[in-house]
Amino acid sequence: GIGETRAAALEMMGISSLEVALYLLPSGYKDFTHAVKISDLQHGQKALVCASVTGTGYPSRGRSGVSMLIARCSDGTGTLNLIWFNQPYMFNRLRKGEEYRLYGAVQLKDGRRYLINPLFEPVSGDSMVGIRPVYSIPKGIGISQSVLRGVIRIALDECGAEDLFPASIREKYSLAQRQYALENIHFPSSEAALRIAKRTVAFQELVMLMIGLSMQRERVRARTAHAISTDGLREKYRAALPFPLTGAQERALEEIEKDVRSGYAMNRLLQGDVCSGKTAVAFYCAFLAHANNGQCVIMAPTEILARQHFLSFAALFPDIPCVYIHGKMKKKERDEAVQAVQSGQASVIVGTHAVLSEKITYRNLLFAVTDEQHRFGVAHRAGLAHKGDNPNMLVLSATPIPRTLALVLYNDLDLSVLDELPPGRQKITTAIIPPRREEDLFDYIAKCADSGVQSYIVCPLVEENEDYAARSAQEMYELMCQKTAPDNIGLIHGRMSAEEKQRVMDGFCGGDIKILVATTVIEVGVNVPSAVNMVIVDAERFGLAQLHQLRGRVGRGSAKSYCFLLSGEDNERLEIMTKSNDGFEIAEKDLMLRGPGDYLGQRQSGMPGTDFSALFADMELVMQAKEAASCIAGESRYSVLYEALRASLSAENDNMSKNITYN
Repeated sequence: GIGETRAAALEMMGISSLEVALYLLPSGYKDFTHAVKISDLQHGQKALVCASVTGTGYPSRGRSGVSMLIARCSDGTGTLNLIWFNQPYMFNRLRKGEEYRLYGAVQLKDGRRYLINPLFEPVSGDSMVGIRPVYSIPKGIGISQSVLRGVIRIALDECGAEDLFPASIREKYSLAQRQYALENIHFPSSEAALRIAKRTVAFQELVMLMIGLSMQRERVRARTAHAISTDGLREKYRAALPFPLTGAQERALEEIEKDVRSGYAMNRLLQGDVCSGKTAVAFYCAFLAHANNGQCVIMAPTEILARQHFLSFAALFPDIPCVYIHGKMKKKERDEAVQAVQSGQASVIVGTHAVLSEKITYRNLLFAVTDEQHRFGVAHRAGLAHKGDNPNMLVLSATPIPRTLALVLYNDLDLSVLDELPPGRQKITTAIIPPRREEDLFDYIAKCADSGVQSYIVCPLVEENEDYAARSAQEMYELMCQKTAPDNIGLIHGRMSAEEKQRVMDGFCGGDIKILVATTVIEVGVNVPSAVNMVIVDAERFGLAQLHQLRGRVGRGSAKSYCFLLSGEDNERLEIMTKSNDGFEIAEKDLMLRGPGDYLGQRQSGMPGTDFSALFADMELVMQAKEAASCIAGESRYSVLYEALRASLSAENDNMSKNITYN
């Protein structure tokens, strides 16, 4: 069933063979094994319901041009409203009085229960049964979930999978055989089988990660580099800044100086809370590079953040030549920037992934700085490292990670921590807003806009999604347009072009736009001191670390600032946000409540075989994997396995560093 067209589409997903298809692991599952009574449905729950359609309205179209079809159904315990956006053809597929299986994410609003864009089939059907995997498939490439499941079914039947670990390790750590694990990851026979399979795959991924990090650390420790002079430069740097450095920043600068004077390449992680001053430490690397007749590249994950860094550095150090490189530059502008880098005329290069382009060669790269480390992977760091002759590496992380976990995940890096905020940063008052008070809050935000006060409204989605019980940025934008002048409101999300995003951000930074409705594209780095209100819609859909990042977008000026968490749930996690502004304390509690999955997933981006990184569910599993990795590396009976893993990872790392592609 795979012809040239589908083969090309699969290639776009990175699937070049059946064996590779085995490791395209699901992003989630739809559980069709248990039907839930309508009366028992909870907000945010993904559930299967068996109910009869009691009424269907005609498709209608709102002011935004979005069509909407509303139907109602009942199972005898309650009534459920069904809503489909931009799917008017559903009207002809529903029969009043007929019973259907319905699956979707539940929303509770004004005392009513809703399913948004639910899946459905007659109860006599057979497609919505058991536990079905859901894969992350790019839109528009012509591959459906059912086609992909068919490919993976063939891969399991034809390829098989040899065990990485001997029986002794599988027995010690309660692991399944690899074939069993992959079979039940893709096609679970039961919830219990899926749990065992997840643990096995997560454990194997972790062991590979630990061995890879160990190898990376060995390599880094052996990398010699040009010793860099720092004599008197910190004093000059301090004098150029319009603000005093904190004690934590001074300590970080001292650690950097010690590294770069040693004759060995620095490989350091700088971790700090929101507003702790990581950028000032990163700029010191650029200052050192220029003073030593070299270059520094600073890579940021978004154009918004990269441009902000460029403008900030240029304003602080107008005498240091600096260029900004991104993927949407016009040819003439890009050619000029590339020439400035190649000739050495530009001492500081700030940009997005575009700074890794094969067309860009650096004359004398002494420092490579990666901002927002959790948005990048090892491959990106490797790409930067290969741009120079063993440049000094500094990676920044604004997502506070519990120290014990950081020591495991960043085993290949030395660690600096900014645990002190600059003077003048004020505490942000945080409150949870229940559904009954939301209308009052949005009226307040509109009044703020009318009086010139700026606010953010952040949503988890760009637009409505059948698999996600959350409100969208588009929906909130339309709502606020009804409450204040549309010219007061801007909408920004990741699907917009760079020019559109920059136009909206310029409007917000300049004060023309009073309310910025956004997705998490503004999560990191955005600095608008005049913004005082942060509204986070469906806050229970975000991790604590992410909520803390978003909250950090306000409280940057002199005015009192507020963060409002909109949630229809009694949520212990959200209560933590109202009691603490300390990112490290929040991270510790997030780790206790949810395990390290998010941190691991972020850290692993770009490493081989990490599509299932969110499975890493508990710290105990992480530590067991670290123990197993040490055992494999240290005992001769596992030498064949260890060398095979080393060879595999080494080849993969070399390949990644030479031929990096970006999604």
